[in-house]
Amino acid sequence: MDFIFLKLWTQEVSKNLINTGFKNLFWDGEKYIFEFSNNYLNISLFSGDPLCFLSNNEIEQKEETAFTKLISQHFNKSICEKISIAKNDKVIFIYFKKDDIYGKKVEYKLILELINRYENLIFTRQDANDKWIILDSHKRISFSESRYRQILPGQEYQSPPPIKKPYILDLNKERFYNLFEHKLPQEWKDFIKNFSNVPKFLKDEFIPEMPVEDFWQVICKVKNKGRFGPRVRGDDPNLPGWGLQYIIFYNSEEKLLSMIRTKDSQGFSSVNNVFQFYYNEKCQKAQLTQLKNRILHKLKKQTEQIQKTLKKESEELSQMEDADKWKKFGELIKINFSKIKKGLKEIVVTDYYAENTPQITIPLNEEWNPEKNMEHYFKRYQKAKSGKAKLLLHINTNEKKLNDTLDKIEFINECEDIEKLKKFYEKRKLTRQKETKKYKFRKFSIDVNGKIWEIFVGRSNKQNDELTTKFARPDDWFFHSRIYHGAHLIVRNPERLRDIPPKVKNFAAGIAAYFSKAKHSTNVPVDFTKIRYVTKPRKSPPGFVVYRNQKTLFVGPIDPRK
Repeated sequence: MDFIFLKLWTQEVSKNLINTGFKNLFWDGEKYIFEFSNNYLNISLFSGDPLCFLSNNEIEQKEETAFTKLISQHFNKSICEKISIAKNDKVIFIYFKKDDIYGKKVEYKLILELINRYENLIFTRQDANDKWIILDSHKRISFSESRYRQILPGQEYQSPPPIKKPYILDLNKERFYNLFEHKLPQEWKDFIKNFSNVPKFLKDEFIPEMPVEDFWQVICKVKNKGRFGPRVRGDDPNLPGWGLQYIIFYNSEEKLLSMIRTKDSQGFSSVNNVFQFYYNEKCQKAQLTQLKNRILHKLKKQTEQIQKTLKKESEELSQMEDADKWKKFGELIKINFSKIKKGLKEIVVTDYYAENTPQITIPLNEEWNPEKNMEHYFKRYQKAKSGKAKLLLHINTNEKKLNDTLDKIEFINECEDIEKLKKFYEKRKLTRQKETKKYKFRKFSIDVNGKIWEIFVGRSNKQNDELTTKFARPDDWFFHSRIYHGAHLIVRNPERLRDIPPKVKNFAAGIAAYFSKAKHSTNVPVDFTKIRYVTKPRKSPPGFVVYRNQKTLFVGPIDPRK
């Protein structure tokens, strides 16, 4: 979201937030929702386009996490005192105050960092030295992730690195003209590198090497519109629509907000209203597409696996159709037993079971004696005879599974309702959870920033095999004690994140150390990598795997049951 719109929104909603009482904080599965005495503050940290808006609608889905409970306890009975935005950055500050049980004033600051790819929600409290101390945050940032600043509970809040380039709408005419000679650069990228927070919609007004004066007039129009807001001086308050001049437009073709009207744009007189509309039109649709792709990827993978199984079963069935032929080969070898010598690759014999008794060729294994060749064909006959009915049942079951999966893919492709997709996704998750119960692995969990991470540990070599080769998915994380014998440990990664929080890594590594021969040691080396890099060599014993691309942690054993 462009800085100019966040700045206008902060000015617009201040009258709706200041002096209102905080009631509760929820998570609805997509965004944080602050419930106030007369409205709701929605904060979407959707990656790539974070934004916030006020709404009056009752919350349909309320979820309380450890994160939201902690903040609700602190903010309970607090009043919103002030709202502001950083001078040249997409960081919004909302101040709260309340009296504690001793009648002493307590001040809090809610910090919305709505910076693309670095979006965050940070809760701070002012201490006795007037420092803002972090209570908790949506994303925790450790020293290993950023040397410039850390966002961790108990530390003093530090603002993002300052932007040194000037904000384009803060420049006066002289400073703007000094950046260029008489005309603008040839490329848009060469123009915007001189400024910070250039609104995206200005790109449509940019013409290579256009006169500086012409573009300055465009900037002036935007500055004036942002300064006066929705009302225009001279409007008659008795006329219909007074105060409803459109100040922001939604460009449906480019899917962005603008302060300049275009042919197919939709006008809005309120910044908050356009934020709500933008969230529903762009952010939710992007989330819908993301969720669709996630489900379709898994369904298509499942389809490929079923088709692969069916192909293999069909080949086995075609071989079983030759059951009588295997029996005949065995009988003919028996009749011609004395003629067969070890080392023969085939033998030509008379087929006494066919009309006119033709000559036929029977393939032989040159390394086997006549008796073993005969037994081989009789075994194939017995296997084909007994396994055909069972195989037909399997084929029928897999064909039903395939049709069911294809129906689901068709449903997902046609579905445009994100709530239906969420229900479908949650139902699949519950089904998978039920399937995991049959394995009876050890199961533990850890809560990090309101997100529950599931950890599974094998109880035996056989279970280690099942856990790693059947239960785990490619993007799950595999932990195993290095050097020492130990259990396999899997950390579920349903969102397929590239990395997992350090807290989860250390906890999982500690458990892996505990369920190993190094249980009573200290500083135990534990390897971890993604399951996609773990393989089981053919004919290797249960529990034996090899892996690559691993990293090693040195940890103390952790008993997760304590």
